[in-house]
Amino acid sequence: MDVSRLLAMTACGNIARLSYCILFSAFVYCVIDAFLTRRSVKKRPGLPLVGNFTSLVPSFVLNLQYVWKATQLAESGYYKYPGQTFQLMRAEGPVVVLPHSLLEELSRLPSDVAEATAALERDLVGSVTGADLVLENRSHQAIVQRKLTPRLPQLLRRMEAAAIASFATSFPDSEEWTVFKPYMALRDISARLSAEVIVGPPFCNDPKWLHAAVMYTEYLFQTVVVLRCFPTWTRPVLACLLPSYWRGRKLLRGAQDLLRPKISHLSHASTAGTWQPHQDKPGDFNVLAWLCGRARGNNREPDTVGHLSLLVALAAVHTTLLRMVNVLYDVTAAGSGLLDELSNEIARVARSGWHDISNPYDALDRLDSVLRESQRMSPPMTMGMKRLFKKPYTFQDGTRVDAGTYACMAVYAIENDPSRTCDPDRFDGLRAYRAARDESATTSAADEHLFSSPSPDFLSFGHGKTACPGRFFASVVVKMQCGRLLWVDECVHLEVHDAIGPRLDWPANRIDVARYGAQVLQDFAPPPPTSAAREHFAPSCPRHLCVHLLYGSVRRPKALVVQQERGAEDRKAHVLPRVLGLTCDRSVAQAVLMLEELDLNYEIKSFRFDDVKKPPFTDVNPNGRTPAIEDPNTGLTLWESGAILQYLVEQYDVGKRLAYTSLKEKHVCNQWLQFQMSGQGPYFGQCGWFTHLHPERVQSAVDRYANEIRHVLGVLEVALSARPASSQWLVGDKMTYADMAFVPWNFRLSEVLLKPWDEVWEGLPHVRAWHEKMVDLPSWKRAMSIRARLMDEQGLQWNGVPKGIDTFTEYEKKIAAGDDATAAI
Repeated sequence: MDVSRLLAMTACGNIARLSYCILFSAFVYCVIDAFLTRRSVKKRPGLPLVGNFTSLVPSFVLNLQYVWKATQLAESGYYKYPGQTFQLMRAEGPVVVLPHSLLEELSRLPSDVAEATAALERDLVGSVTGADLVLENRSHQAIVQRKLTPRLPQLLRRMEAAAIASFATSFPDSEEWTVFKPYMALRDISARLSAEVIVGPPFCNDPKWLHAAVMYTEYLFQTVVVLRCFPTWTRPVLACLLPSYWRGRKLLRGAQDLLRPKISHLSHASTAGTWQPHQDKPGDFNVLAWLCGRARGNNREPDTVGHLSLLVALAAVHTTLLRMVNVLYDVTAAGSGLLDELSNEIARVARSGWHDISNPYDALDRLDSVLRESQRMSPPMTMGMKRLFKKPYTFQDGTRVDAGTYACMAVYAIENDPSRTCDPDRFDGLRAYRAARDESATTSAADEHLFSSPSPDFLSFGHGKTACPGRFFASVVVKMQCGRLLWVDECVHLEVHDAIGPRLDWPANRIDVARYGAQVLQDFAPPPPTSAAREHFAPSCPRHLCVHLLYGSVRRPKALVVQQERGAEDRKAHVLPRVLGLTCDRSVAQAVLMLEELDLNYEIKSFRFDDVKKPPFTDVNPNGRTPAIEDPNTGLTLWESGAILQYLVEQYDVGKRLAYTSLKEKHVCNQWLQFQMSGQGPYFGQCGWFTHLHPERVQSAVDRYANEIRHVLGVLEVALSARPASSQWLVGDKMTYADMAFVPWNFRLSEVLLKPWDEVWEGLPHVRAWHEKMVDLPSWKRAMSIRARLMDEQGLQWNGVPKGIDTFTEYEKKIAAGDDATAAI
């Protein structure tokens, strides 16, 4: 036998043995994996495992089931075990699916017990994809909630201009019917609209940023989908073999390189105190600038800020795009009747003056209802309320969740449960619109049915204090695109086709289905022009649009039209609200605290003590008492501190961080505010007067009002002691404007009562803890810093009497004599 044949036979034998070894190792791995999986499941004996077709199944099989059939598995478990907790299995371990009955308790859990961000990071395989940055740096969430959402009304004109330009460039320019892909067009428009708010000029028009904002998300999710099909220990190596992984990293580096010079410049200028974001400059009025202005320490690194900006784009672009795509499908299927109602509503709002209200998109009630119904039937995620438990926790019904457990709720099944939603398989675009009006007739709870308002039966945005902070921005972006596409300068004709796939298909798949279907393209006459009503969107030249299953045709004139320049009277600059009052006034401090907590820009206009009883102050408040507020943004002037607080919350707390929209909580907040106005303020003020300022000491008056203080504090103690330990606030599970109203008066109790703080708080442990939480707020510290600075500049003592004057009587005598006893305050 020659050597070559011998070597060939040896090689074949080695290959055969290697194959047997691989097969045997795979078999052993499967057996061990199956036993470990069964042991993991048995650790939760009371929780049935859904999807387990035999008692011994390797986890990677169950994981593949979860990856491709999670929605069906969750829905199956929801109906098979109604009102019970069950579990699914995926590569990272068990997924505990909680029943709807635990919603409120789950939403109130603090982040040190159960954290939503950690669950998101696990979903995105953050340790491999780089999405674990959301665990280290959460400043972007605070920016979206506290900066972006309250300022949406000021950003609308810029966003509308961006929409006009994007529609002009993204839609085909042809006089004949031209096939195009609306998904791609709307994707580019969503990217441009989001870029206007996220990075601002000049980057919002930069093709590099727009490409990164769109494709980074797609590459990231392609990587995540593949990685989650495999065991966790294989993912770091497997990721390096995926082209999508490297393409995503390249886009991230490119975005960081693009933004780095500006981020470095703004961060250094902010540190040096030579720059702060200014709303009159578009380059400063965006998420990127706000991140640079507020980031501290390592969070200010240019690459970190750039990465966060791209993650914000990840959340914004495709979320709004998918909603827009699904709305088009749903409006298509609903027929012309719904389209006519939407068109008439937009026309009615436009005729009444598009920008005569703070946010005209809030007035599109029918369109808002369509968005909500569309999201119910095709949500961005079918599993929601996701939490990663950091500590073991036992729910009130006895359900125990161990530390390290990933828990969630089957929100798609909940929202489409026939016991909760009548005829859930039918798209009823005006379902929420009718419900809001039916309910508001008796309960005034219309806000609970808005697209941006989570409720127990609408959980796609989450629920409670951890609900998605960007939902208000998403609502505006989708409505802005719908307004243009469905009515503004398009004449829309939508055709229904039988080739529509399952409701939960990825839109790209549904586009492919439609692409090969028979297309019905037909011309039609445009409706009579209504240029006056459409002036705010400007193009008066009508376009004819036929959308056919998101793969349609458009015909429009070759000459592009641009937005008409509006008159100067319509371009009112955003002006700062102005607080009028005395620096020492507790009620003024209430307004300043609210403005600081809402992170709003404002001015303080101070008056001399002897000037509040005469013009010009009495022209504002004929009662001659402070505070008062002038808001040039709405043309409204108000006095009485309670009315001012409620106005600021209603007008500027868009995200309802400090208020509620539900009937019960809304009115209980008002109850406590009225109690503060009628009980705490007058009694505490009288006690301070008779203790410190009255020319003669009237002990009976001092005792009376000191007893009233104890009574008010006692009422608060009873109320707070009855609240759960996890939510020590007057109303619900969060601090509201009602809580904040009490702080300025309680803050000086030691001086008013002439007692040390330990005696003031004797027998009031809950009130003390509640008060100390609020005086530790950064907003309170800023408000007091402003007050201290102004009083020092004006030479005032803590009680408002100028330094060098012993008594208020002496102060009044100097005022009466016409002496200049006070500095201007």
